[in-house]
Amino acid sequence: MERRSFRRVNVHAEISVKAEEHFFTGILENISMGGLFARSGTPVAVKAGDIFKITVPLPVGSRNDRIVVNGMVIRIEDNGIAFRFLETDQETLRALFTFIYQTDV
Repeated sequence: MERRSFRRVNVHAEISVKAEEHFFTGILENISMGGLFARSGTPVAVKAGDIFKITVPLPVGSRNDRIVVNGMVIRIEDNGIAFRFLETDQETLRALFTFIYQTDV
């Protein structure tokens, strides 16, 4: 049985993912305090270990309208890319916690 460190919620939202040489949009499939999984609309040349700045919209009524977090590619599948979040500031952690644990998504 797979054990996860954090609760995961299924979400359907468009995110933007960028690095110096790459930019793409994807569809957020699920998110947790530790990372996210997103589907990419087009094939993307990325590899495990690549680091991206990811912008995730938050639900209407949230204190912030979005979070921006650095994520590292940890897995690439035919249907999407898994990212692990890197260090985040307290405000981003609070917004992410509220999004995952206190909002009906």
